[in-house]
Amino acid sequence: METAADGDDRYRGREGPLSIERGRAQGPLFDALFEAAKQAGHGITEDVNGAQQEGFGRFDRNIQNGKRWSAARAYYHPVKSRPNLEVQFRTHATRVLFEGNRAVGVEYTKGRSTASVRGREIISCGGAINSAQLLQLSGIGPAELLRDCDIPVVQDLPGVGENLQDHLEVYVQHRCAKPVSMAPNIKWRWRPWIGLQWLAGTGPGMTNHFEAGGFVRGHASAAYPNLMIHFLPLAIRYDGTTATSGHGYQIHIGPMLSDARGRLRIRSKNAKDRPSLQFNYLSTEHDRREWIEAIHCARDLLSQPAFQEFDAGEISPGPDVRSDDEIIKWVARDGETALHPSCTCRMGVDKLAVVDPDTFRVHGVEGLRVVDAAVMPTITNANIYAPVIMIVAFVCALGIASAVSGVGRGIRRLSELNVWISAALFTSVLVLGPFTELLMGIVTSTLDYLWTFLPLGLWLGATEEEISWQSSWTIFYWGWWLAWMPFVSLFIARISKGRTIREFVLAVMGVPTAVIIIWMSVFGGTAIHQELANPGSVTGPVNQDYSLGIVAILDQLATPGVSLALTAITLFLLFTWLVTSLDSATLVICHLIEQPDAKTQQVLWGSILAAVTASLIWMGGVSALQAASIIIGLPLAVVMVLIGAGLLKDLFKGEL
Repeated sequence: METAADGDDRYRGREGPLSIERGRAQGPLFDALFEAAKQAGHGITEDVNGAQQEGFGRFDRNIQNGKRWSAARAYYHPVKSRPNLEVQFRTHATRVLFEGNRAVGVEYTKGRSTASVRGREIISCGGAINSAQLLQLSGIGPAELLRDCDIPVVQDLPGVGENLQDHLEVYVQHRCAKPVSMAPNIKWRWRPWIGLQWLAGTGPGMTNHFEAGGFVRGHASAAYPNLMIHFLPLAIRYDGTTATSGHGYQIHIGPMLSDARGRLRIRSKNAKDRPSLQFNYLSTEHDRREWIEAIHCARDLLSQPAFQEFDAGEISPGPDVRSDDEIIKWVARDGETALHPSCTCRMGVDKLAVVDPDTFRVHGVEGLRVVDAAVMPTITNANIYAPVIMIVAFVCALGIASAVSGVGRGIRRLSELNVWISAALFTSVLVLGPFTELLMGIVTSTLDYLWTFLPLGLWLGATEEEISWQSSWTIFYWGWWLAWMPFVSLFIARISKGRTIREFVLAVMGVPTAVIIIWMSVFGGTAIHQELANPGSVTGPVNQDYSLGIVAILDQLATPGVSLALTAITLFLLFTWLVTSLDSATLVICHLIEQPDAKTQQVLWGSILAAVTASLIWMGGVSALQAASIIIGLPLAVVMVLIGAGLLKDLFKGEL
């Protein structure tokens, strides 16, 4: 996710799209901050985003070469020229369009015109305020609220808009007795010079000046740091107003895990009417107590000996604010949002949850997800920018992005045409019925012959006549009927319920492949080895009623999901070949160790599968597609290497 120049490799990324620079935090005031932190007993940490969050240290910023490295620069700009990507600017989403309970598009306004766009998957990324508002405008939310706003109820979800959370913060500001702050740089007369310096890659314009801070506990019983502190070598508010005409410095502080809970509710069905926001700051005893602790902590830090030579008096909250009641009143009057609204469409499985925690789908509807800060159950104990990017990365890892990929589009396009494909398929069966057995036999035998048994059998010394096609077809035939057909029916039944491409891969590849591997480990290896050792000894139902079997398969596939099932069959044939390569690998090993018996081969089967399983467990977190690739790809690589090694062995022995 990140490319961080500093920090331990165990905790920091080095090849991600987000560029991370660590603040320099140099100068007398920063030196005083770090010394005061040690004097106050908070300590120093090398990386607040690494092994130890607690303590004071230099902060990371999304800056590269003096420019803010936003999510747009990291993720959008590199791909904005893609032909399958279109971004509409200055548009306002007014509602999600539904057909029944499936989301099929979005209505939006641009200027005075109204338009809509349709999609297979609708993903709301508007943030905790816009996403909750959009869901309510679209008929998803508390049913009573929707009816009051004359909005048809698509899904009664009382949790939409509830659980609103945010970080509130205040400025504790001091005058500075020495001219060592950044105050001169905010004067108008210096701005052209600062701009020229920035163009040259230097000067105060290269930083946001929030270069250091810390995470501390407001009380000893806190399980982990619950207060966040930013230090700024300047006394200034976010709106640009200064607290003093001279030098100053300040810290921003606030509780990170307030138990105050607010709510968001639309006022009408007009999307341009601002929703009602009620954050309920300072509404609980716990929240008020943490705020009192926060102000005491800030004052204790800034009163340490390290700041004595710089301290010319407290500006805010000021000497008149001392008692707990006075502190709470000052926070209520002077506090500002840190712009971290979140949690209005929280994930979970209870009655107030809005999205599924595994898929981020909105409960009760299909084709709609929320992917932003709204899905957090509770706010994070730090800034929310990186966690939101992490949420997006997690959803992409689920394979949702593949739903709009070329493969996804092709599969779904075929699905839309499945009725016509079914009709054409049955017509082909009726017309070409007498030739079906011959055609399928030629195709499967040829592929089997070219891919696996011909090179393996010739290397083992068998002739083409000795490699019986009965043994290989037995594996295909019984593997198909025992493992594949039930899953085809199951898959077709499930795919109509809006399953993802990831689930498609898992259902089509993972389960049948696992069943076939188990079956082949018991019967397949023995059959192939027996046939190679004693040609003609393996018999089985190769061509008996074969054409009837094909007709039965086609009959099973005559459903609305036929096109997807046909895709699945193609993938199955490919994977059957790859699984057969695993069996071939064990045969090669048996030949190399000169113990060509079935028991040895079965032991090798178990060993290879155990090694693959152990590798997957050790790596952890791989997707279904990655797991399938490893399970199938590793044996294929092994057989290639071993055949090459065997050829070299025979070459050096003069037997080739």
